[in-house]
Amino acid sequence: MGGYEEIEHAADYALRVWGADLREMIEAAGHGLVDLISDPERPPAERWEEYDIRAEDAAALLVRALRELLYCLDAGWAPVDFQVLEAKDTPATAKCRVGLAPLDKAQKHLHRQVKAVTYHDLRIQRGPEGLSAVVTFDT
Repeated sequence: MGGYEEIEHAADYALRVWGADLREMIEAAGHGLVDLISDPERPPAERWEEYDIRAEDAAALLVRALRELLYCLDAGWAPVDFQVLEAKDTPATAKCRVGLAPLDKAQKHLHRQVKAVTYHDLRIQRGPEGLSAVVTFDT
């Protein structure tokens, strides 16, 4: 089962994320981003959207999946839940599903602003327990 933890970063926010496979790791990162920007009392999803992403490698796939969550905010919707339905290394592709709440209903639950997902020191590491990475967010 995947997971995440916030780790200290000098100027921005950072999460250490992990999972048994790429799908679990990306899903854990999405949950981490949602929890990073909002509190647990955020409203439930009023609608769900699916999206497919393709990238040159697994690290870029992770970044693109998280960037899609930030794009939702620009479109007037707060991401409140996240699922990765499938993900593959080769080719690097994923099918994601995001639960959305109207921004006007979720605004009071958004406490941190994240401007971008970065590639700063991003490396996916493979170990006996699966995959892990540190993802840095620009504030």
